[in-house]
Order: sequence, then structure tokens, then C-alpha cells
Amino acid sequence: MEITTISTEKCGSFMVYIQGTKPKNAPVLLTVPDLGCDHTYYTKFVNAHMRGRFCWCHIELPGQTFDSSDWGSDSDNTQEVEDATNVGAEKLNKGISQVVLFGEGSGANLLARVAILCDHCVLGALLINGRCTPSGPLQLLREKMRNWKSNKLEPATEKYLLEHRYSAITETCLPEPLKSEFLIYKNNLNEKVNMKNLNLLTYSYAHRTSLADMITGLKCPVLLIAGTLSGHRAGVRNMYETLNKAHKNSPQSRVNFELIEIEDSRSPLIEKVIRMKESFCQANKMTN
Repeated sequence: MEITTISTEKCGSFMVYIQGTKPKNAPVLLTVPDLGCDHTYYTKFVNAHMRGRFCWCHIELPGQTFDSSDWGSDSDNTQEVEDATNVGAEKLNKGISQVVLFGEGSGANLLARVAILCDHCVLGALLINGRCTPSGPLQLLREKMRNWKSNKLEPATEKYLLEHRYSAITETCLPEPLKSEFLIYKNNLNEKVNMKNLNLLTYSYAHRTSLADMITGLKCPVLLIAGTLSGHRAGVRNMYETLNKAHKNSPQSRVNFELIEIEDSRSPLIEKVIRMKESFCQANKMTN
């Protein structure tokens, strides 16, 4: 795997992990990990189920690489993460003529913004558990997350992150392989993640500008995916309805929106990998 760094003047450096070889005249798949995850979350899926298909660029936001040093200033600037993502995307896209976006959770939300910013080269987006409005638990976290500059994992933050990722705060109710992934994620939060950086990212995500207010700028084909057992299901439906409402009077647009709800699933990329492979084929047809 090729590893490269994208340096920015104000936002620090991005780590970019390039998986596969970019073929001529073919798009690159661009990913951004969810809260508390690194690029290996996607590379494991690609290695197991999509090896040799497409070229993947996994972008880690500054400071989100496991065991990384502190990132960012001490100022209360909730725009930093969005600015960092936008700057990194613009720089990376200078070397990529066509891209398809693939993200989950906060990564899906950020990539939807990238699709608006870089509409000229984005062919489409496949977004898992992406939403344009905050979830209920996130609203509560905004009130509780006073010490966002802390380098510790606060109980309220851990509870939110577990609910955000797995719609559960304990592994006892989860089936395999989700139970194993839950325990790995929880251990990573305590052992590998730089919590000061993650607290900044989580705080910024909780206070992000509304995606709904800029949704008319999302003009590429979008495939939204949610698990029927996911706590994000209602939010994904709302995003789908918001997209259709915003573009209902724009027949000249190249927009094509679809929603897939995968049965008996909280995290489709972990639990329903065959269905996700099928979704890739469907997304590919949407972008052609």
C-alpha cells in the first residue's frame, strides 16, 4: 500500500493510504473514516471482499491516525475540521480527474460536503448511515461535552461514540461479527486513539453547520444505505427525503438518489458484506 502525505498551510497534514493501482480512465474511490476509526476499517473490507477492484484512497483527517500526536489549536474553532476536509479534498482532487465517494457516519457527512465543493470531479457517492441532521444522542452530547479539550475519554463521549457506531452501549446484545468489532473499537478508544484529537473532531461534528442548508449543491448521484436496526435509520430517511425535495424542481440536474435499507443490520459494512458488494454494483450503474 502506498502512503502519502498532503500538507496544508493552516490545517496540518493528511495521511492518504492508496490501495490498488489506478487504471487509466477509471475513477478512484475516496474514503474518510468515521469517528474513532482509522483507514484500516476500510482496508480490511477491501482486502476481504473487493481486492483487485478499483483504486482506493483512504484519507485520515489530521490527528486521527492511531497513536498520533496532538493536532489543532486550543481555540474553540468548530469550523477547523470542515475546513481541513475541504482543503485536503481540493489538494487531492488536483491529481484525480474522477472520483466516487464512499463513507460511513461522520465520514459520510463530510464526504457529502466534499461532493458539493468538488462537484466537477465527483461522479457519485455511496453513503452509509449518513444524515444531514444531528441524532438525538448527539444533541445530548452537545450539552454534556463541556471539556472538549480533554485528553481523556469522558463517559458521555464514550457512550455517544458506541451508540453512534453500533446503536448499542454494550456488546451483550450484539451478534457476531459485530460483537468482535464493537470490542475492538472500544479497546481502540482506550488504547490507540488520541482522545484530545477525537474530542475535537467529535465536538466539531456535534456543532457542524447544517448539511440540509446546502443540500441543493449536492448534484451527483447518491446511494444512501442504512441498516434497519441502526439508530441512524430515521436520519438517513430524512436525508433522502430532503435531497428529493430540494431537487424536485431541477429536472435538468444529473441527480439520481436512491435509498437502500438492509434488513437485520446495524452496521451493513460489517454484518452484510455480500449485500454491500451488490450495492457497489448498483452505485456503479448510477454513476455511468
